Amino acid sequence: MLRSKPITKKPFMFIPIETKVREFLAKTLLGCICAEKGFAVVIGKQDRLRNALVHLPKGIYLDKGVAPEKEAFFRKCLAMDHRISAFCEEGLVLRNPDSYIREMTSAEAFEFMDLFFAWGKKQKSLITSHYPQVDNKIILSGNPRMDLLRPQLRPLFAREVADIRKEYGPFLLINTNFNRYNHFRNRDFLHDVWKQRGKITTDEDENFFYRLSDHVGKIYQAFYDVIPRLSATFPEWTIVVRPHPSENHQVWKDLAVSLPNVKVVHKGNVIPWILASVAVMHNSCTTGLEAFLCGRPVVSYRPVVDETLESPLPNEVSMQVFTVDELLELLIRVRDHKELTLEQSNSAKMALVRDYVSGLDGELAADRIATSLKALAGREKTKGLRWMDTFMQRSLRPRTKQIKKYLRTLVLGVSDDDKLRELYKKQKFPDITLEELETTVKQFRTLTSRFSTVKVKTIKRMEKCFLLYQ
Repeated sequence: MLRSKPITKKPFMFIPIETKVREFLAKTLLGCICAEKGFAVVIGKQDRLRNALVHLPKGIYLDKGVAPEKEAFFRKCLAMDHRISAFCEEGLVLRNPDSYIREMTSAEAFEFMDLFFAWGKKQKSLITSHYPQVDNKIILSGNPRMDLLRPQLRPLFAREVADIRKEYGPFLLINTNFNRYNHFRNRDFLHDVWKQRGKITTDEDENFFYRLSDHVGKIYQAFYDVIPRLSATFPEWTIVVRPHPSENHQVWKDLAVSLPNVKVVHKGNVIPWILASVAVMHNSCTTGLEAFLCGRPVVSYRPVVDETLESPLPNEVSMQVFTVDELLELLIRVRDHKELTLEQSNSAKMALVRDYVSGLDGELAADRIATSLKALAGREKTKGLRWMDTFMQRSLRPRTKQIKKYLRTLVLGVSDDDKLRELYKKQKFPDITLEELETTVKQFRTLTSRFSTVKVKTIKRMEKCFLLYQ
């Protein structure tokens, strides 16, 4: 493991990954650019990296959110003499702006950080309307996930697209987004966790949570019921169901058992699956926006309509249908090539997208973020905690949780809940290898003609974490 005493004069950057299929490629691109700009970048599995921060040289930690539960962790980061920056992975496609502010943001979390990287003007406007004091911390950068959709970077997926088409033939891609109802653990899991974390504190919060959960449940049931109809109507297609990383995938697998042309697949980044598909079907899902930007026919199936509980952006850039008959009729037109591919040249829809997403052209979002982080690294650090907090964070306190867990396991053994927790983590973050990261860096090097001096190495005693440097 890297020593607390710096082994290099380079500033350190810490990039955690929680959901591999969604974050790995984009954060690797960001890591390469940060390394190119002179950072020593530690990138890898979120919980492993967080646990190791106490032993790492001081640097900038780039979190994936600003939710209330981040407050305690950010306080620890400051005590360890790290700086904090963040963007919010959930900040683009919102089902309800007020619930997003209540559940996914915190004034104290914003107070602890130096920089926040916004998806675009809509997110910045929403945040500053509630927290005007953080306006000067917000950078309109966009997100590296959108960089991957640019035409110059799409060849990254060429081989995978060809392999997918070879294996599945022409297929309809159905992306589900129903974790509020069909969660990996159970329906009440999110409610119980959020209540424990202080996201649900009033009767109004409780009522809204279950109102949204009930709405998502109705959409889930409609998707579940229509898949057999799609299977029968389009026997020449494969129906590929790609569940949300936090969902219970088994219910979809059980449905597919009796449907020979239905496959449930959750692997790799979604972009090659979009590019390989005949069409994409969703409801209030980021995939709808991604499919639009890739120029694919994209359908928003809205069997139950509630504007206060749905995400406007991905629905607005899609072809919207509201009944099973409308859905089948539209997909028949797509199959028969009577429905034109959605084009980015649609000025009204692209104007809407640009209100939500910065960095769609010109300088990469990842470059904008890295440039701001480099400037931050050169500024004098003003935040910090009293010396006793710093001493405790660097001594016994970070080990307390691990010691308690070890002793409980030693005495009681591994509980069923522990097993489920580990399975859930594995679903969100399967293994990552040095070879995989090296291959990805080489691909970015070829596509961009950059990063020729960026190297990758393992970090001793930090499994699933790596160092990018030059």
